[in-house]
Order: sequence, then C-alpha cells, then structure tokens
Amino acid sequence: SYLLTGRMVEDFKDIGYTKHVDNLFAQHPEYFALIDGKRVISYHGGAEPQPCTSNPEVVQRFAKHLVLEQKNRAMPDSTFWFMNNDTTRWCQCDNCRKQDPPEEQKAGIVSTRYWTLANAVMDLAKKEMPNIRITGVTYQNFSLPPVGIKPDKRFYNVMLSNHRRCWKHALDDANCPTNKWYLNYNKGWNDTGIPLFTYEMLSRTGNCFMPNEKSWIDTLKFYRKNLKNIQGMKTEMSCPDGIFNGPNKTFAAYNNWYMMWQSMYLAAAFQWNLSSDYDGIYEEINSLFYGKGWAGGMKEFRRLLTEAYFDSPGCWGYGHSVMTGKFLDRPGLHKQLLASLDAAEKAAALDPDPRALAHVKRDRDYFARTWEKSFEEYQSNFREIRAYPCREKINLDGVLNDADWKNADVVTRFKEENGSLAEKQTGVKLCYDSENIYLGLELEEPEFDNMVANVKEHDGPLWDDSTIELFINPPIMGGTYYQLIFNKYGVLYDGIMTPGSKGPDKAFESNAEFKMTHNAEHCY
Repeated sequence: SYLLTGRMVEDFKDIGYTKHVDNLFAQHPEYFALIDGKRVISYHGGAEPQPCTSNPEVVQRFAKHLVLEQKNRAMPDSTFWFMNNDTTRWCQCDNCRKQDPPEEQKAGIVSTRYWTLANAVMDLAKKEMPNIRITGVTYQNFSLPPVGIKPDKRFYNVMLSNHRRCWKHALDDANCPTNKWYLNYNKGWNDTGIPLFTYEMLSRTGNCFMPNEKSWIDTLKFYRKNLKNIQGMKTEMSCPDGIFNGPNKTFAAYNNWYMMWQSMYLAAAFQWNLSSDYDGIYEEINSLFYGKGWAGGMKEFRRLLTEAYFDSPGCWGYGHSVMTGKFLDRPGLHKQLLASLDAAEKAAALDPDPRALAHVKRDRDYFARTWEKSFEEYQSNFREIRAYPCREKINLDGVLNDADWKNADVVTRFKEENGSLAEKQTGVKLCYDSENIYLGLELEEPEFDNMVANVKEHDGPLWDDSTIELFINPPIMGGTYYQLIFNKYGVLYDGIMTPGSKGPDKAFESNAEFKMTHNAEHCY
C-alpha cells in the first residue's frame, strides 16, 4: 500500500497522510482492491488487502515511488524488498483474477499474479535506475514458483519464507510432515536458478529459550550441500540495547538475543567458515561465557535441555509448536535441570569474573519465564474428556436432553488469552457411535440476535462471523488437523490443514451437520 500511496516519499504536511489517502481513494477507487464487490481503501498495509495490481497506473505508481525511495531515503547499495501487505487478501476484480492460471485458482494461490506485478515494476524501475537492487519475496499464498510466468532474472535475489518450518527435525526428515512440504518448496525455487536466501523465524526459538543452535548450523550445511542457489539465512532479532516503545517494549524484545546467543554466534562463525569445528567452538564460547559455571553445571543443563527438546514427540516451530511445557513432562527431568543450575551457580560464584555468575543466574530466570511457566500453564489448562459410546440414536435437533448427553462428560472453565477465566463460559460434551462423533455445546450467550452471521456460502470466510470453531487433531495424523467452523445458521467451513501448507484444503468435505437452539441466556 505504501508504494501506491507514496507514504515514504511524498510530502503530506499540509493535509496529513490519512487525508491524502482519502483523496486518492475518492479520485481513483479503481487503484484499490475490489473485495466482495466493493472497492476497499488501504492506508497502512498490514491486514488491509493488496491494491488492484492489474491496473497499469498502479504499476507505474509502484515503480515511481520505489525509485524515489531508493534515491532519496535508502543507504547506498541497499536492497528493496518487494513485499505485500501482510495478508492473503488480493483484489477480486476480473482483470486481476484473469492473471491466475486455473491450477493456481484451484489451489487458492496467486504466485503468477505477484510475479506479473513484480516483473512489471522491476522493468520500469530498471529503466529509471539501472543499478537498483530489488528482492523478490515468496510468502503466504504466493510462496510456490509461479505457473504462468518466470521471475525476472534481474531480481537481486529472492527470499524464501521458511519461517514456519519445523526446527526439531532435519529439513530432509521424511517423517516430518512440516519439513516435507518445505523441502519441496525450497527445491522448487532452487531449480529456478535465481539467487535465494531464506527467512527463518529463529527469534521464536529465542523467545522460548530453545537450544536450537545445532539445528540451525545443520540446516546451513544442508543448504550449502544440496540447494546451491540458497546463499544464506536471515532471521528476526531485536537489539538488547535497543529503544522500544508501546507494545514493543517487552521482556522478549530486550532479551531475545541473550536467550539464543549461542545460535547467533555459531551462525556468524559458520556462515564465515562452514567447515569450522562445531564442538570446539561450542565448548570454547560457553566456557568463556559461563566461566567455572560451564563445567560446574551449565554444560549438563544445556545437554538436558537439548535432549528434552529434540527427543520429545511432535514438531516445533513458528505457528505450529508443541507446547513448550510438555517437554518437562518427563519423570525427574525438572529436578535434574534445577540441580544442574544449582551446581552451576555454586561453581560460577568461585569464578573471579562476576559476569560468569550473572550469566548463570540470567539463564535460570529465562528457564523460569519460559519452560517452567509453560509447564505450569500446561498442567493448569490440561483437559481430559472421556467419550462414551451412544446407547441410543442421537437426535440432531440442538436440544441436549437425550440420555447420552446427560451421561456425557463435560469440559468447561475455558480461559481468555490473558489467562483469566472467560466471563461467558462454554460447556463441551462428546459421544460417538460406529459412524459419527457427536459434540454437544452449551454456550452462555444472552445476545443471540447480535451474533454476526453474514456469510451464507459453504466454505466462505466464516472467521468474519460470530462462530463456533473446532480443531480435531488425532495423534496418528501428526501435525495435520481438521478445522470446522459454524455460524449460528449452520453455515459450514471445513478443511484439512497439513503442516507447511498455507491454509486448510477446502476440498475436504466433513459432511458435518449443525443444529442450534437458544433461549434468553444460552445457546445449545
């Protein structure tokens, strides 16, 4: 959106930026996305839809503002990331949709549309500024290589969004459903011959105090050996001495680097010299950092932490992780970890450098804020429900007065995101027969008439309505799960989500049925 509006390069002092965008929308609504039959204004990107990218005047504005930014604001030899608004919503006008090949339309992706736009902007920008450096991006619903067009070879490089990969398993682990998708995705782009780099959400492991350093180095080696066009890896990181304001002023922002400093150091060392001695460097840097505390207990602490992380079931990564607290759910492990920290503190206290003890104590604090806190949440939030077989036929009428519903276990005491009990509670019951699973829900809902229910079509955007949403994840399916969403009129969205995919596969049909009744205070 900023390339459309000129946010970074034009002067809006007289009327202000918001008024400028309002005027642009009033004069040229065709520059903006058509969503559900209406043009939608976009100010700041984020979750706002992409502009109308098939409009030639939009393409020209993009190129003009990109060149101005690189000339007037950018550092010499800097690279411009050609990034979308951070949402999968793209213009629905006929001209934009015509750019999507049938196979991409069926899969719900817009790779050809993104690269048609990117190539056109690249061509115009290069004519005005031949030495401009532009990075293409693969992300969200344009991650896969395009079917209908080839990316311009003049792109400086292309970013692969590996941020949701699983870090607990090797990228080529055939038994990891998440990384199986990411490996094919990486191979597909590697075969294009374009210089690549990966964007890895390693900051997530830092925020959770995960011992992920060996996995990162092994991944770097794998890229260099098997995917020759991947030139390096990038991750998010916040500066420990930075200045943060508002919602960004958090414990994680100030401590993210310290919580994964081993990964940062080793990544720099191995991107400089891939044949470095991992064990030697690992021993050296930890001995220096923790002093006498390393041999005294921190080495054992890191070993136990690493074993618990890598030897536990499930995947771990941004957006699809096993709960960190579950890693501590092993007999005696928690006590062993605390004993190692106790021993490390005693040893570090004898070190002439006071930083050794400070570093051990800081890691104890990180352990408490992450692993131990998550373990407490895991224990307090764990719910177990026993599903009994039906003794009679269940009537699908939204009235929970059958004998089997009266006999069923109930799960309630659901919480808000802040950890407090929800003021309005829901009760969930479960039973089954040889062909079906039945869920009975009782919701405290005194405002039935105000519940939003605008979506009428099957598999429509029900997340915009007031809904009941179910996620079903049988253990034998690994990270794959079923997703079902209903609004109060019984309109259904159902899909199956596979690790690594960008959204549920809506081709899946659950044949689920939904009935709701209500009174003044409750829905059933």
